Amino acid sequence: MGFEWAYSLDGSDPVIQEFTVTASAVLSAGEFCNLASNEANAGATNDAALIGVAVEDVDNTVDGHTVRVIVNRYAVYKVADANARSVGDTLDLATGGQGVTTNSNADLLIVKSSSATEPTYVMVTVGNHWLD
Repeated sequence: MGFEWAYSLDGSDPVIQEFTVTASAVLSAGEFCNLASNEANAGATNDAALIGVAVEDVDNTVDGHTVRVIVNRYAVYKVADANARSVGDTLDLATGGQGVTTNSNADLLIVKSSSATEPTYVMVTVGNHWLD
């Protein structure tokens, strides 16, 4: 399932941009994407150019495909997470780019406290977004 658009801190609607996908990359809707050499690929913890979340599945194993990604700098995404979280804490992007995990690289900032039964609301931390 991955990440879903929740809202933007600046009140804007989702801004969606199209990017060329790195050769042989396979991306899923709800997966964080990173920009490397002007191409989108799967996001990973400690990436410094996180674009945002893919809005469609793309299999670029034959090359030449593009992906549409939500690019708002102040986008807030919700994601399933079986842990209570506190506003202001940071988390890492989980392996596979579709969830969160324990913090070591501070990829994502929690913007709303939540219980273990509620979604976790996050945004990309300053310095890790491609527009920073």
